[in-house]
Amino acid sequence: MKKIFFVLFLLFVHFMNSSAQHNIGSIHLNSAPEPISAALGSIGVATDPNETGHFWNPAKIALLGLNYGGALSYSPAQIGKTVYGSLFKQIDDDVVIGLGLNYYSLGSINLRDHIGTTTGIQNPNEFGVDIALSKKFGVDFAVGTTVRYIKSDMFDVENAANIRSAGATAIDVGIFKKHRIGYNILNIGVMLSNMGTKLNYDAGTSKFLPTSLKAGLNYQIGQLDRFNIGLEVSKLLVATSATSQTSVISAMFSSLNEGFKNCAIGIGTEYVLLNQLMLRSGLNIQNNGLITRKQASFGIGLIKDAIRINASYHIPLDAQPMNNKFKFSLGMMF
Repeated sequence: MKKIFFVLFLLFVHFMNSSAQHNIGSIHLNSAPEPISAALGSIGVATDPNETGHFWNPAKIALLGLNYGGALSYSPAQIGKTVYGSLFKQIDDDVVIGLGLNYYSLGSINLRDHIGTTTGIQNPNEFGVDIALSKKFGVDFAVGTTVRYIKSDMFDVENAANIRSAGATAIDVGIFKKHRIGYNILNIGVMLSNMGTKLNYDAGTSKFLPTSLKAGLNYQIGQLDRFNIGLEVSKLLVATSATSQTSVISAMFSSLNEGFKNCAIGIGTEYVLLNQLMLRSGLNIQNNGLITRKQASFGIGLIKDAIRINASYHIPLDAQPMNNKFKFSLGMMF
């Protein structure tokens, strides 16, 4: 049987197997693909709407109050590169549409047989492409939904030389509310993400999408110079005991009986100076029932006219490997 003698890839697979559910695919759809929210402890369901679009909550883009914009984000990790692009366009005073692409690749993997002879190169990857519709009701309340198609071409668990393919569809549903308290603002956001069909791979293997329920608060103090502090909790709605024969709805309801297993909490702070410079920090803690992962994050943002540049850096606070990641984005809003 063919084997992969690529050290970084083996370490990555070992880490993923020890920290993720085996019955879930396309887990990258549940990870921060852009540096703004990534720097804030991977929170975004209740943070202010920005150029990175509708990934965190499709309802938010209706409250941007701008004609159009978008951003391109890139994460040049040691292995597991991510590219995320988003666009939004205002249709009328109350309705905004958004487009998104979330691409994840393990890069080119050299395959060798048991005696070390090169047998080929594989490029395992996944992507999700989506369209969002957001509508505001009044000045400070909006709802939104996203329809997504997911394509996965990943390695066979039993025979790593083979790539297996699968496709799935999913929806997100979100609400977003601003509550004004004098000169300060409290944001409230809730989203159900990646609720859809299973990933049915070749040869009968199927996996669940990373369906999640997220709720968050963000409190803004000040206006031109301002300080934001946000809190978000999320729950993965896929039971660890779910099998390929378990329905999506059953797996969701069964996950509610698992308590705090597969829950995450994120805390983020942001200082905005003259609406031009943003300094960010955050902490994210995840518990999958086997291990608890802790990650600190830092970031910076710059605004010059319509152009927006952001970067973030992530530091593991435990022994988990391959967690250090930079993220960069370039965006524009008009």
